[in-house]
Amino acid sequence: SSRLDTAIVVPGKDRVKLTMMLKSDPLMDKINIYWNDRQDYMVINAGDRKKDTITVYLTPLSEGNYNFQVYTYDKKGHSSVVFNTSGEVYGDGYASALTARPVKSADQSSGGEDYVLYFGRPAQGDIGARIKYQNNKGNAVTMYLSADSARILLPDYQPNSPFTVESMFKPEADFIDTFF
Repeated sequence: SSRLDTAIVVPGKDRVKLTMMLKSDPLMDKINIYWNDRQDYMVINAGDRKKDTITVYLTPLSEGNYNFQVYTYDKKGHSSVVFNTSGEVYGDGYASALTARPVKSADQSSGGEDYVLYFGRPAQGDIGARIKYQNNKGNAVTMYLSADSARILLPDYQPNSPFTVESMFKPEADFIDTFF
């Protein structure tokens, strides 16, 4: 069987996304992906595929670096030469080291209907913040602050009601998940 053309590993939280580009081989029947010194594996039926690209999510994985070995097989069980690729998985260890973006100050408008939050500088990997509050009609509202903004207006904020700010993090630009 012919080996993979390309494989791309994209990191995630307790998982990775593996996208494999296959050569046009009508005899290809299945793909085996191995990791953890071949202790763990996934088998993919490739015989009836309609596309030349297959994407799978390998989960759950513990935090750390992984080496993946990918083999293709034909209908007679003949294997290709191995295709090696690697990727990183992020988890609770990464999350425990994150620092939330600080709220420097908060001001209520003179009419008391709006609230403005002012933020400090974002930490590395901080892509923004999710703010939840209750408006003056008693409805829950969720707003998002981008990492390059230093302030956000909370319209129709209910006076003296609590709000929460959750920083959002991606350790790498193509990370498939978001840490809060």
